[in-house]
Amino acid sequence: MQTNARRVMAIPELLDMVTHELDGKDLRILMHVSKSFFNAAGPLAWKSVPRIEVIMRLIDGVHVHRKVWDGGRLTITLPPKLHFGRYNIYAHWVQALHIDGGNVNSLKIINLDSFASLLDGRSPLPNLRQLTASAFNRLNESLRGVINLFMSPLLVEIRVILPQDPRRVRKRWGSRVPSSYDPEFLEKLKISCPDIKIIEFYLNRNYVPEHDWFTHCTPSDRIRAALSSFTNLRSFSSSVHILEPAIIGVIGELPHLESLGIQGMSWPSSVLDPQLSIPQTWFPVLKHLQLRRIPSKDIQTLWRQPSIVGKLVSLVIHADVESWYTGNWVSPFLKALPGLSPRLEDVIFSVHVTGWSRSVEIPRYHWDIFKGEPLATAVITYQNAVSEGRIA
Repeated sequence: MQTNARRVMAIPELLDMVTHELDGKDLRILMHVSKSFFNAAGPLAWKSVPRIEVIMRLIDGVHVHRKVWDGGRLTITLPPKLHFGRYNIYAHWVQALHIDGGNVNSLKIINLDSFASLLDGRSPLPNLRQLTASAFNRLNESLRGVINLFMSPLLVEIRVILPQDPRRVRKRWGSRVPSSYDPEFLEKLKISCPDIKIIEFYLNRNYVPEHDWFTHCTPSDRIRAALSSFTNLRSFSSSVHILEPAIIGVIGELPHLESLGIQGMSWPSSVLDPQLSIPQTWFPVLKHLQLRRIPSKDIQTLWRQPSIVGKLVSLVIHADVESWYTGNWVSPFLKALPGLSPRLEDVIFSVHVTGWSRSVEIPRYHWDIFKGEPLATAVITYQNAVSEGRIA
């Protein structure tokens, strides 16, 4: 009877039906039932790993310590003599990994060099396709080393981002944009990940001590050369530096780029030349555009470029009211938008007024009633009308 039961439990169709109905926690429990369930549930349970310590714990003798009271500071200590143990089995299942770097100094891996040496050039996760790393504001040396180590030949998506919760970002650094290790990051990515299709990373900002502010950096020739080599790129998100004349030309000539995201800074300063004229051959397949904290002058300059806006299918704009005296450029912009971007299907347009706790989204069916001068007054008037029920 037990033999028959084991045979039934080993039927591939039954295993497939059971495993695809369960979530990650239940799948991990199911792996302990039998060898058949281990082999069936394992690739699903470990397809996506939410934290780096989860996969590193599989190495024999590893110690993991997280100080919750100290910003979630994480220390992973690898033993001097490594024995991979279960790691070699589970590592082949992982296709997506999230590395949470927390604050500037929160991630520390001791003896990481011995781990890399033992791999002898092999990828620690040979089937990894998606890699996401997050940090408060800057990438410390340890986190950079981990990102470099986990770059794999099969990787198609890499994102170096910040946590979405603004309370976790230090106000001192202004814009919610992390520093990345600029040309080294792109050059290693080009060599290690030839099939990369999605990149999100942000260049460092230059600090001007005499004025106590940050400015966007000017990309180097190495950065431009590296970017031009990503001919398979489908999606690129980065900071406002990509609007620089030398960079926007490189991005515009990428033949398969469908999605572009641009993040501005807390102190907006226009980057684009108002007389900019983008050739019709640039951005041949661009469909999706996201603009966050981009100066209003640059937004309006972009909408004078048919090669960018004419083919858009989806659009996200999060605009800042640059001062309480800023004129209402939003109303005429929204009025002209359907004609300039006739293929738009999905649009999210929101405005944030300094001193307000949240952004105000203006849905498409309210574009014609968003009026008033200056812009801050228009936003507040509109929000009050919505709150009081005068606008449905």
